[in-house]
Amino acid sequence: MTAWAWKKVSDLDAMVARYSAVYHCCQQQMVSLGADQSILNHYQILNEKDVTVSTAVADSNARGHHLDSLTWFWTMDIPKDTHENDWMSECKL
Repeated sequence: MTAWAWKKVSDLDAMVARYSAVYHCCQQQMVSLGADQSILNHYQILNEKDVTVSTAVADSNARGHHLDSLTWFWTMDIPKDTHENDWMSECKL
C-alpha cells in the first residue's frame, strides 16, 4: 500500500474514534439524566466490536458469510420513517 492509502485509513480510523467518543458521552449523559429504559434500549452502549470493520467481508452473499450480520446501529430507525422509505431495506437482514 502507498503512504496515501495508509493516510486515508488512519484518517478514517481517527474519525470513527472521534464519533464513537461523542456517542459514548451522549449515551452516558442520557443515563445520568435518567432516560427511560425504552430510550436506552434504542441507544445502546457502543462496543469496540461494533465499530470494527472486517475487510474480508466485501460481499455478504458470498460463500461462508450467510451468518454475518450488521451491528445494531445500522437497524436504528431514528426518524421513524422506514415504513415510508425503503432506503434502509438493504441494512435489514
